[in-house]
Amino acid sequence: MKKVTAALLVKDNLILIAKKKASDPSINKWEFPGGKIEEGDWRNFMTSSQQ
Repeated sequence: MKKVTAALLVKDNLILIAKKKASDPSINKWEFPGGKIEEGDWRNFMTSSQQ
């Protein structure tokens, strides 16, 4: 099973989201910041109450 993480970044009622690169097979799709968690990666999870 793959483990992934994502972030929802909000500032001044704006949300950070990115469009996939033209070279990506999923061109014209959108994604939130994040990525795969590999074995041994250090994980730092933060809730909105910890900001």
